[in-house]
Amino acid sequence: MKNRTAQRISLSLSPEAYSTIISDMDIFQNENNLDGFINKIITNYKEISDASISIAKEREREKYVKWIKTVSRTENISVEDSACLDRLITGYTKELTTRMNSFKTGIQLKPRINNENFDDLYMGTPYFLEEKYYPREGKYIKAILEEYALLTFYEREGVFFKNNIDCINEAVSMGNVLKLKYVNRKQQQTQITVRPYKIASSPLLQYHYLVALPADAETNKDILVLRISRIIETKKLNRTSHITIQEQKDIDEVIRTKGIQYIVSQDSEIKVALTEQGYKLYKSILYLRPKHTNTPTHEGDKWFLTFMCAEEQIKNYFFQFGKEAEIESPETLRLAFFENYRSAAEAYRK
Repeated sequence: MKNRTAQRISLSLSPEAYSTIISDMDIFQNENNLDGFINKIITNYKEISDASISIAKEREREKYVKWIKTVSRTENISVEDSACLDRLITGYTKELTTRMNSFKTGIQLKPRINNENFDDLYMGTPYFLEEKYYPREGKYIKAILEEYALLTFYEREGVFFKNNIDCINEAVSMGNVLKLKYVNRKQQQTQITVRPYKIASSPLLQYHYLVALPADAETNKDILVLRISRIIETKKLNRTSHITIQEQKDIDEVIRTKGIQYIVSQDSEIKVALTEQGYKLYKSILYLRPKHTNTPTHEGDKWFLTFMCAEEQIKNYFFQFGKEAEIESPETLRLAFFENYRSAAEAYRK
C-alpha cells in the first residue's frame, strides 16, 4: 500500500472551479477548512462522478445493456451486439479520458487527503484506482472537483449533504421516525423528532427541503419544512410511523397553494397597487410570484391586486419592483416596505 506520507496531493484547479468551491465552502460548511471541504466532496461524489472513469464506463455499459434487452425483448445479448457494445464503451472511455484530463489549470493547491479517501484511492495496493486513465493522483482528484464545480447549485447542495439526504430517504422508505439536530431561524441548535414525508425542492430547483410531520402528530399536525443545509445531524430511530395517504395529499395541497418556502408562515390578506409597468413585471417575473385571489381591477394608471399569502413572500417578490408597486394594506407591511426603502436610500447618502 502507498505510504501515508503521500497523503498531500498536488493539483491545479481552474479559477472557475476554485471560485465555486470557495463559495460553497462558505455557504455549506460552518468552518473555513478547505481540506475538509475537498475531502467531503471526494467522499460523496467520487462514485457518481464521471471522473471515476472505471465506474462511469460500467454505468454506461449497464445503460446500453438494459436498452438492448428492452429492444430485443430477451435476457441474452447476441455476440454481434456484445461486440458492438464493446466498441461503443471503448469510444466512450477514450472520449471521457480526454475530457477529464483537459480541464484548465491555474490555482495551485496541495490538500491532505484523509485516511478514508486515501485508502479508497489505493485499495491496499501501490497503485491508485484510476491510474489507467490519469497520469497521477492529482489529476484524478482535480477531475472530481472540476466535475463537481460544473453542477448546478441544487446538485452541489445534494452532493455536500448527501449523508443526511440518504438517511432521510431511507427513513421515508422504511417508515422510520427521525431525530434531527438543526439550526433554527434564531441560529440556535435545536432537536426535534419527526415523521419524514419526502425531500422536496424549491421552484426552479434551487434548494433541498425536508418535509415532515412532528412525531407526536396526534397533538401537533403542523407541517415542518427544513432547509437541508440547516440540518446538522439525522438519526434514524427504531420507531416506525408512516405518513398516511391522506396526510400526503394534504401536505402536497399546501405545498401547491403556498409554495414550499412559505408553508410555516401565517397567511394574511394583502392589497397591492401596481403601475402599468409594475403589472407588466408581475406578469413576466414568475419566480416566487404570489397568486392573486381577486380579478385584477384597473383604475386610472393603476392595477389593484389582492393576495392571501405570507407577508414574507410579498416582501421577497415585490421589493424589487421599487416605485412600480405600492403596498396598500396591511399597514404594518406597508411600513416595513417604507423602512426598507428608506434605509436603502440612506446607504447612498453617506
